[in-house]
Amino acid sequence: MAELGGALVLEPVDPAHPATAAFADALLESGRLTLAESLRKAPYVAVEGSFDDYLKELSKNHRKQVARRRRRLEEAGHVTVEIQTSPHGLASALEDFVQLESSGWKRGSGTAIASRRANRDFYTEVARWAAERGSLRLSFLALDGRPIAAELGLEEGGVLYALKGGFDPAYSGFGPGQLLTHESLSRCFAAGLESYEFLGRDEGYKLAWTSATRERVRLRAFPPTLGGRVSRQAHRRLRPLWLRLRRA
Repeated sequence: MAELGGALVLEPVDPAHPATAAFADALLESGRLTLAESLRKAPYVAVEGSFDDYLKELSKNHRKQVARRRRRLEEAGHVTVEIQTSPHGLASALEDFVQLESSGWKRGSGTAIASRRANRDFYTEVARWAAERGSLRLSFLALDGRPIAAELGLEEGGVLYALKGGFDPAYSGFGPGQLLTHESLSRCFAAGLESYEFLGRDEGYKLAWTSATRERVRLRAFPPTLGGRVSRQAHRRLRPLWLRLRRA
C-alpha cells in the first residue's frame, strides 16, 4: 500500500476476498472516496478430482506436446525433480534459481530478479521467511543433475502460489518450464491442495493449463476534499484512454 498525492493506493487486490470488502467499507466510513480499477486476470487451476481427470480437460494437442517433450528429455539423460523446502542449503539453491530465472529474455527486458539488487534482496528474504515457516516450494527440473528449469513457490492454506519461474534457454526445445509446471500441478493434486495460482497476467502459456482466472484490482482511496473528488474523476476518465493507447 502506498500514499500518492493524498490518495491511498492498494494493489493487487482480490475483489472477492472478504478482507477487501471490509477495507473498502472502512475507507467509506472514514469519508474517503474510493475507486476500484481492473489490473489484470490471474490464471489458476482449481484442484478438484484426480490429476488424470484434470488432464483430460486440457486440449489433446497440449497433452501430446507435454508427453512428447518429457519423453525426449528422458531420452537425453536422467531427469529428476527436486524441491527445496528448508533453510539448509537454501543459499546454493537460490543462486541456481536466480541464474535460471534471469537467463534468456528476462535479462534483456530488465524484469529478471538479478536485474536489480532490491529485487534480489526481496525474493531472497521471501524465500528465507518461507523456508523458516515450512511453506517454501523451490522446485527444480534437472537433467543429469543440472538444473534446467526452476519455480519459486509458496504453499499456504492449501494453495500453491507460483511467484517466479525460469528455464535455461539452451534446453527450450524440451519445454522445461512446461514440464516443471506439469510436475507442480501433479503434486498439488497428490497433496490434496485447493488450487495452483499462476499469478501475474493471463498469458498464453498459463492459459494452456486452465481457462479460470481471478480478477485483480487496484484500490484507490481519495481524501474527502475538492482535490480528492477532482483526482478521482480524473482517474475514472483518463485510465480507459491510457489503456487504449497502451494497446495501440
